[in-house]
Formats: sequence, structure tokens, C-alpha cells
Amino acid sequence: LPDLVIEPSLVMEQRQQLPELPAAKRWRYVQVLGLSAYDAAVLTEDLDVAHFFEQALARHPNPKGIANWVSNELLREVKDRKVSELSFDGAALGALVALIDDATLSTSAAKTVFAQMIEQGGAPIAIVEAYGLRQLTDPSTIEHAIDEVLARHADRVATYRDGNTRVFGFLVGEVMNATSGRANPKLASALLRQKLG
Repeated sequence: LPDLVIEPSLVMEQRQQLPELPAAKRWRYVQVLGLSAYDAAVLTEDLDVAHFFEQALARHPNPKGIANWVSNELLREVKDRKVSELSFDGAALGALVALIDDATLSTSAAKTVFAQMIEQGGAPIAIVEAYGLRQLTDPSTIEHAIDEVLARHADRVATYRDGNTRVFGFLVGEVMNATSGRANPKLASALLRQKLG
């Protein structure tokens, strides 16, 4: 019998075609993507969930943000159903996280968009536009709301300026209410602090 010669490149090609095992996925999620061991375990417990996560990651490269949405929001919603039964795929979740990361959406508005995605599917940006959920980042619009809040709550402004800074949270909340929760919270806080100066 002739000696059997195995070509190394053929072995590598065959190995690359094998599906990644859960343990290897977990290792990659922790070592390469920087996820916690807990998140990696949750994401690799079900092959459909891992596939969904990777679709989202291919759409928007924020492993931690996407892992949080999958672990905390998605899995709570699907409960006994399969992720593959949803009316949207992982890429849509990646698009949603991208809208949060580029400040188009606040986290609370993103939860509203996500609820709509669960209920009826659809592209996140289409839901944002349909429901008017785009975050306000225009300083002049936010300043206008701040001016109205300060005029309405002159007593609280006086309290703040007398040194009781605990009312600041109340005033920020009022600005958020005045903008229907659409003002960028960091920008609103900074502008309010400036006005109270």
C-alpha cells in the first residue's frame, strides 16, 4: 500500500468549513470581543441566539452594546419562543444599537422602537420617523425648553442658586418632559447648568 499523504492546506480548508463549537464561540466572545464570561455564556447557550448576535454585530460593531440588548431586552421578550420566529433579524437590532450610539435615539426611545419591532417588525429608522422619536440635539431648541422650565419654576431656580443643588435633577426632568423625552440628556444637563450658572 502506498503511503497516505495528507496535504496540510486541505486539512486547514476542511477545518475552516466546520461550524464553530459553543466553547470556541465563548472563548472568542470573551477574548476577542471583550464580553464578560456571563454574557458569552448567555449568547452561546442557543445557536439561534448566537447567530442573531453575530448578524447584529455584522451590522454595527458594538459587541457590548448589542450583547446587553440581546441579554436584557431580547431574551426577556422571546421567553419560550425561538429568536428565529421574530419578525426582524439580528441586523435590525444592530441598526437599533447604531441609532443609540450615534445619538439619533435615547435609550428610552430605543426601548419604544424595540417594542414596536417585537410587535410588528419593521426597520428601526422607519419606526423612529413614524413615531417622531428622533432625539433632539439642536441646542437652540433645547435652550427654548429650558427657558420655559426656568420661568415656570422660578422658586426651584432660587432654591438651586441658594446652594440646594438637589433640585437640579427635578429641573432636568422638567426639561425632558417639555421636550417629550426627546432632548439629549447630556446636552440638556450641560445647557441647563450653563443657564443656572
